[in-house]
Amino acid sequence: MTEPTHFKAIPTLDKSAVVFISGTWRMRIAAADLARWVRLYREWRDRLSGKYSKFYAQPTEALEAAAKAMAIPVPDLRPKPKAVK
Repeated sequence: MTEPTHFKAIPTLDKSAVVFISGTWRMRIAAADLARWVRLYREWRDRLSGKYSKFYAQPTEALEAAAKAMAIPVPDLRPKPKAVK
């Protein structure tokens, strides 16, 4: 496996989108879709008990920071563990 790449998620000046960048690759994510992308990257980061976290932790953090800077809430949709009685 290759080493993780550095990612940036930069909000546009009008806050209508985020430009997600890694090296020469870039993608524009509409602000309305940002929460879905954060949840997707969280799922990838956490799958198989975190086996792939070294690849997805940094891009997830970049997307989460952009969502926070744009005041876009990203609820955690994972099921809550049941309390043991």
